[in-house]
Amino acid sequence: MATIARILVDEAHRQAWSMRPETAQQMNPQNPGDASLVQVAELSRTAGFEIEPLIDGFFGPSALGGVDIVVIPHAAEDEWESTTQVGSPVMTEAEMQALESFVTDGGGLLILGETEAKKYGNSHVQLAARFGIGIENATIQDPQHCLGGVATWVLAEADVAMPTNLLAGVDDVCMYRAGFLSDISTSEPRPVSVLRASADASHPHVPLLMVRAFGKGRVVVAADSDLFGDDSVNQLSHATLWLNLMTWLARRHDTADSAEQCEIVQSDAWHTLVQAVRSEEHTSELQSRLHLVCRLLLEKK
Repeated sequence: MATIARILVDEAHRQAWSMRPETAQQMNPQNPGDASLVQVAELSRTAGFEIEPLIDGFFGPSALGGVDIVVIPHAAEDEWESTTQVGSPVMTEAEMQALESFVTDGGGLLILGETEAKKYGNSHVQLAARFGIGIENATIQDPQHCLGGVATWVLAEADVAMPTNLLAGVDDVCMYRAGFLSDISTSEPRPVSVLRASADASHPHVPLLMVRAFGKGRVVVAADSDLFGDDSVNQLSHATLWLNLMTWLARRHDTADSAEQCEIVQSDAWHTLVQAVRSEEHTSELQSRLHLVCRLLLEKK
């Protein structure tokens, strides 16, 4: 299978998540799934992505060379979370500038926020702000639209303005103790809300997941990090949402309409998937995650 894109997951800035099982076990011996991105890494590889952790060092030309997507999981000072114990949760100005340039030049960036974002002492708020997305210091509650009767496990709803392909195959998404997001941009194209809180939430209709085309690249910010952890990624539609986001982030904004030039779409496997997706007689095949990736790319052609 041809590689769709190379994903780099930050574990070098006091992350509270790790895609390395031994590190997740050390961080949370009683419940490693609450600190683990092992399953999402395996999901990505199965779908055709390469995915590796940044285990030390800084973001710069060396770390970002050959990378298509950077994922910044929730990070914290040690007083708040069990972490990777590597680096500082605060990025340097040079690192944030390197990430901004990475996106401007065509890279994809996913920032996973958290409830009460300011207390953790990380750079997520400042980094997201560079792309015109605010991570607000709050905790959403919605007793009327929640999972398992827990008011802070908020069931998100699709925003009316969101790009429809990002939610292909996605039925339900839960944000577990999330803050919320806002549009603080000063230029076009502006951030777009994909998922939002309901009208009954403590903060009605606020964005919970936003995306933005930025330069030649793309940015996604989520108000929660738990939905992609091992103990949540296989619940509801979280796994499908992850693949949708990775597929969208992997494609340069300035070449979004030139999928026919991609090596993947020239392969026999691609044409087989195309026929399955376009045929009404093969609707059962559309349930597989690989077919959903194919469907996302088709919708952008």
